[in-house]
Amino acid sequence: MEKELRIYLITIVSLFVLSLIFVLYILIKNAIFQKTFSQGKLDIKANVYVDEKTFNKQIKIVVSNRTINPIMIRSIGFIYRNERIEIIDILKQQEDVNTKFVTCLSRDSINVIYNYSGMYDFLSNYKKINKIYVYTIDTLGVDTRINFRTLKKIVKNDKKAEKKGTNLTINNNPKFDNYYNEEKEDVKEEKEMPFELFRDNPTSKEESDYNDETNIDDQNDNSIF
Repeated sequence: MEKELRIYLITIVSLFVLSLIFVLYILIKNAIFQKTFSQGKLDIKANVYVDEKTFNKQIKIVVSNRTINPIMIRSIGFIYRNERIEIIDILKQQEDVNTKFVTCLSRDSINVIYNYSGMYDFLSNYKKINKIYVYTIDTLGVDTRINFRTLKKIVKNDKKAEKKGTNLTINNNPKFDNYYNEEKEDVKEEKEMPFELFRDNPTSKEESDYNDETNIDDQNDNSIF
């Protein structure tokens, strides 16, 4: 009797363990399937480079769709404190799109070039330059953003150079040369832009850092864009 009860309990426990393993397997496979085949977040990269013809700094934003489905972008731009600087119209003009939304095809990317001097004029109005974000919003409402750290770094250095009455360029500013040298690997990756200076990639603390800093800075500066 005891032997039969022991066998019965072992059988029950074994079936429970096998069932648990099977459920976990199904959940993992389902998560992988959804990540691969469903519409996900866009991948954003941003950099500042020197135009080969004009030798002026420009901001380049690359938005990549790594899913198998096309994603329609309804908003793209910058976030500074509580301000959203939308540049979707510039993207439409550069992509020669007349539709309401800009479509990023599967496994493809789209680029938008924004004038650095305009962003510098806006940011230089603030005594303290805080975090700057690049964002996109698709038609499903998914908000993707990255912290554009290098833009903040360049603007701060340009402000210092402006106070000293000098121009911050590759040729006459050693500090700027150091930034360029530190980013040589990124320069090689973008063959179409040999004068590329900086690149930013998404970070895991974007949302919390953005909210914390925004609340602090709004108390110190009430400037309006």
